[in-house]
Amino acid sequence: TGSSPRNLLASTVGDELRLATQGQSKVFGISLKDRAAILPAGSAANGAFWIDPASGDFVTSSFYMPQLPDWATAFNAGGAIPLAEQEAGVSTLTNFYNQVGRTPAANEYELNFAEALIQGEQLGQGSVTDLLTISLSANDIIGHAEGPDSPDEHQMVDALDSQLDTFFTWLD
Repeated sequence: TGSSPRNLLASTVGDELRLATQGQSKVFGISLKDRAAILPAGSAANGAFWIDPASGDFVTSSFYMPQLPDWATAFNAGGAIPLAEQEAGVSTLTNFYNQVGRTPAANEYELNFAEALIQGEQLGQGSVTDLLTISLSANDIIGHAEGPDSPDEHQMVDALDSQLDTFFTWLD
């Protein structure tokens, strides 16, 4: 999609981890937004994924890989987008980022993709540390639109507490 860490001039934690393990660690970044997926993961990351704003499909850059891995293609083709639309109360999707991205359903969507990535890339199964950065962009989107103390932001944080509990339980 034309996004890459080309303008990133500093080393990231992900870059240093890959360097320290001589490229054995797997490093990935996830976000709704390209820059929020790319910048924490770094230039040496195995991949960074963000959404196509209109459709909600997760995409990547040829900087990291020539095409989406099979597990990511399967995620995009599965029922995650319609489920996120339903949870966000969207009846007709015209722009995933604008309609779903500002709701707690977007955080759930990202965490579901994180689960697919962890399984698909077999993170944590090797002899070295792997790293997955997740930038939960929905909090940022609603915060910019309505402010950090808005009722919608409070609802987002309350929902995220439960979503993270479910995610961490799944990780365990």
